[in-house]
Amino acid sequence: MKNFNKSIYFLVALSVMLSGCASYQPKDFKSLNYEPGATLCAQKSPQNANGANVKVYALALSSAKTKYYFDRDICAKGYKVVQFTIVNNSDRCFVLDNDNIGATTADSAQVANLVHTSTAGRAGGYALGSLLIFPLIIPAVVDGVKSSKANTQLDADFAARCAEICHIPAHATKNHVIFIHNGSFTRFFELSLVDREDDNIRLNYNIDL
Repeated sequence: MKNFNKSIYFLVALSVMLSGCASYQPKDFKSLNYEPGATLCAQKSPQNANGANVKVYALALSSAKTKYYFDRDICAKGYKVVQFTIVNNSDRCFVLDNDNIGATTADSAQVANLVHTSTAGRAGGYALGSLLIFPLIIPAVVDGVKSSKANTQLDADFAARCAEICHIPAHATKNHVIFIHNGSFTRFFELSLVDREDDNIRLNYNIDL
């Protein structure tokens, strides 16, 4: 009987430890101006006088990079993840709005929902096991709480780092990320930066991924 109890305690402890795998640990984006594989985007003619001091870099992230930055393989869900780095060495402030990107972008909240931590299978296994061994209900509860917390963190991170509008202050470097469904993806499109104080001042770039 003692050995049986020890086995139960060990099984419960192991299950609790495994349930701790539900987490979200993203990493900060690295600026693409230091990334060998990134593209320095060409400014369209006629070039704006401010454009000489504003450079745009672009890169379609690999599965490994999305796993690194977002702790999830977003590419495996059928999306391309494109990162831009805007290096603004001018005295003006610019805005990058997804509406001014010549590609069909996906809503970041929708993509976030696709990569939520799901423990339905494991929770079901715990629930079934708890019918025979009641203490197994404990890891089921722990798993659910950790998954909910991870998903909340993920949603907040996507909302903050993948917003539809990115403000680029003067003499600053900013990263911006968009999601494009594989069915809508194209290597070539255009992008416009708009002056925050004067809509008539636009910097237009050709993107070649």
